[in-house]
Amino acid sequence: TVQEAKMTCLIIKKLSKNYKKKTLNYMVLMVWLKKEVKTLKMLSKLIMIENFVFTLGLPGCGKSSYLDEHYNTAFNPIKQSSGYNISTICSDVTTFLNNSSYIEGEYIYVAADDIKEDLEGFSNDHPEVVHEESVQLARQLVLNLSLSPIAVNVIMDGGGINNYYTESILRNLRQNCPNVKITCLFFDTPIDVCIERVSKRERKVPISAIYDKNLIIVECINRYIPLIDDFI
Repeated sequence: TVQEAKMTCLIIKKLSKNYKKKTLNYMVLMVWLKKEVKTLKMLSKLIMIENFVFTLGLPGCGKSSYLDEHYNTAFNPIKQSSGYNISTICSDVTTFLNNSSYIEGEYIYVAADDIKEDLEGFSNDHPEVVHEESVQLARQLVLNLSLSPIAVNVIMDGGGINNYYTESILRNLRQNCPNVKITCLFFDTPIDVCIERVSKRERKVPISAIYDKNLIIVECINRYIPLIDDFI
């Protein structure tokens, strides 16, 4: 990563002060430094993810409806995956985008719920059966987008209320894309409204799970704030 290359250059410069110029050790360090500087310049040219927007809120809070209205032109690789294996897209997204209708710079829509529907064992009554697999594939998709040389903006549709999943994505972005702008869209919808909406859905969410998520939502916000640029 850019951060690692910068750190290596600093270490080499500090080490070189221990040797006189033109000595063998000094010259070896200078060759190493030249190589790392070249790597740093190459990494700095990679645009990778420029903007990353993610949603935060309880099931039924209105996240997806908002995104349908404001990000309806976003490119959804899962919905455009005819003829492709979902796991293949997530592991080699750059190749997929190069062979798709994606236009460089437009938003890419990522949602574990979309991935769920294409996984073996999924049903609307018991989506939890493939939950862990779907969120890990979504995480892998974002990670590989962050390492892609293609200029991308990502909108991630998800609850964001979890113990490690969302935070690990944010930390990976900060490491791989030092110039990325991260925005959190928070939907502070009353829990009774969320429960009423979910009860009318075809895809079921246990009421107990909504209450459990409501208990840790503030904790999640506090963990995310140091890693993001905008909280809306």
